[in-house]
Formats: sequence, structure tokens, C-alpha cells
Amino acid sequence: MYGYTVNRINLEYKLMPPGEADEHNGNISALSLFGLALMGLQEGESFTWQLSGRKKYYAVVAVRNNAFV
Repeated sequence: MYGYTVNRINLEYKLMPPGEADEHNGNISALSLFGLALMGLQEGESFTWQLSGRKKYYAVVAVRNNAFV
């Protein structure tokens, strides 16, 4: 059996217009690839994101103010 470590980290992201994005503070551009992946997800849904050969698994715990204007 192969062993691997699972780290669970709770992160909060806020989708923002591209000019207001600040990824270091969790404000993700709604038009970035990651922002588009988050768009429309609902509580309880999950997805996988692969970057630099590493897969990360994300689960949506809560959605607040889910209307993007």
C-alpha cells in the first residue's frame, strides 16, 4: 500500500472583478482559470485542481452572497 499525507486547510476565496483581485489576500479574479472553476459551485460540491504536477482537492463548505454582479 502506498502512503500519502493529506493536509486539510480551510481557505476562503472571494471572486472579484479582474482589476480588484489580490490573490495574496484570497481575492481571486472571477475571470482567472481558478475563479472560473469556482464560479457556480454550491455548498457540498468539490473539484480537483492540478498545478505543477500536483493535484489539490477542494470542497465547497459554504457560499455567501453567491450573486456576481
